[in-house]
Amino acid sequence: MDIKNETKKESKKFIILLVLGLGILIALSVGFTYAYYVFSGNFTSGDTTTAATFDIETTLDSTAAISNTNMMIIDEADIATKADKFSFTIKNANSSTVNGNFLINLIDINISDNLYDSAFKWQLLNGATVVASGNFSTLAKTATTLTLNSTAINLAPGISQNLTLRIWLQNDPNNNQMQLINGSFQARITVEATPIK
Repeated sequence: MDIKNETKKESKKFIILLVLGLGILIALSVGFTYAYYVFSGNFTSGDTTTAATFDIETTLDSTAAISNTNMMIIDEADIATKADKFSFTIKNANSSTVNGNFLINLIDINISDNLYDSAFKWQLLNGATVVASGNFSTLAKTATTLTLNSTAINLAPGISQNLTLRIWLQNDPNNNQMQLINGSFQARITVEATPIK
């Protein structure tokens, strides 16, 4: 019986070592494969390559959140002074060696059903210039992300832009807008930056 127990113990040790060995082998092969695709390239004699640096800076932090449960309906003439505003800066850092494309997104969107309306509007501004605008009537009710600028903002190294996101309910004197009252909206603003090769 001792020989049988000893054989079982050795078999268990062998199986454990085999599983660990296979796990390590798989991890290494995945790592080497990833490294190959990241660093491989075809070069002819005389070609030189330089690694590009792409660093971004923004005044947004990971908790840059929009939350409003008490929006007021405002007239079009009052947008600049009464709309909810969220100002931030994006910059292609001085340390960058390539230009960058920047997309501004709203993520983690949580919107009450009554605000899927053309009167619930937004604008993305660069200084006083409207870069993009729209409303939430066409946002899918299951959507949690909205890219605000369909054309990326291209910034060279060392260049920054001061952006403002405005959100408001716009008055329409020709329609009853009582359905817009008591709506709620929450989202976070994020920046998606991509280096330009």
